[in-house]
Amino acid sequence: MIITNEEFAYNKSHEWLITNGIGGFASSTLCGLNTRKYHGYLVAALGETRERRLILSKVNENILIGDNYYTIATNECPNYIEEGYVWQEHFEKELLPVFTYVVKDVKINKKITLVYGENTVCVKYQIKTGND
Repeated sequence: MIITNEEFAYNKSHEWLITNGIGGFASSTLCGLNTRKYHGYLVAALGETRERRLILSKVNENILIGDNYYTIATNECPNYIEEGYVWQEHFEKELLPVFTYVVKDVKINKKITLVYGENTVCVKYQIKTGND
């Protein structure tokens, strides 16, 4: 799968957001590239003032197939882009954000959810191989 520059530009400029009902949230871009100060898997509203704190910015995932590691994380720094987005096949958000990656014959669905009323995040992976 080849992602064009236009698709990458679209995915890094469009965002998703979910909340936990007590002032906390999770948000990022469609390709998982955190481009804002408060992008992250858990931004919690803490203390009496409910000041927001970034608790977990993201998880940098790698998959090992045979002797080769593949990253599905996307990060951008000056003069460097970690290109996990090239393996991303799909993004959807009806209620929760779901990222789908395909590496060789391995399909990975990643779903991010927050527990309502708590500062708790859950990242769930469903992995299928060509043999499943």
